[in-house]
Amino acid sequence: MDPTVSSCNLLDENTLNEIARVYDSIFHSSNESSQKERLRHIRDSLLLHSSRKGYKCALAYINREHLAGFAYGYYGEHGQWWYDQVEQVLDERQRKMWLNGYFELVEIAVKKEYRRRGIATILYSELFSGIENKRALLSTQMGNEPAICFYSKMGWTPMAEHVRFSENGEEFVIMGRIFE
Repeated sequence: MDPTVSSCNLLDENTLNEIARVYDSIFHSSNESSQKERLRHIRDSLLLHSSRKGYKCALAYINREHLAGFAYGYYGEHGQWWYDQVEQVLDERQRKMWLNGYFELVEIAVKKEYRRRGIATILYSELFSGIENKRALLSTQMGNEPAICFYSKMGWTPMAEHVRFSENGEEFVIMGRIFE
C-alpha cells in the first residue's frame, strides 16, 4: 500500500472536489456550518490559492484512487492576507530577510487512517522539489506538537510564537527554513 505521489500546478474540477472533501474530513469541527457550505468555502480558497504565482500542489494516492493527503503552497507576496499578517509580527531584520521572495507552505494534510506511514514526508519532498525560492515560511497551531515536531525535524525553526491571526483565535507559531 505504497502511496503514489504526483505534483500539479493546475486543479481540474475532480481534483479540486477531492482535495476539498479530504480537507473537510481532516479539519472541520461538528459545530461549523453545513458540509455543503464548508466545501464551497474550501473550494473557493483552493481556487484563489491555485491562481497565485509559484503555486504547486502534491497529491498522495493509495492504490492510485484514494486521496490520502495533499500539500500545497505558493510564493508569498505583499497584499496576500497571510503575508500581511506575518509582516506585522516579524521584526525589521526578519521582514527584510524573509519577506523578500519566499515560498509559503500553506498546507500538508494526511487523512487520519494514513498517518504515521511517511506520507507527509513524501508530500513534503515532492512539494519542495524544484522550488526556486530558497526561503520558505509556514504557520501552525502552537498546540499542534506533531506538526511542530515534523517541521523541526525537516529543518524549520520558530521565528515568532503565540501569534493570533484573529483577536480570540488560536495561537500559532511562524516557522522558517532556508534551503541550500
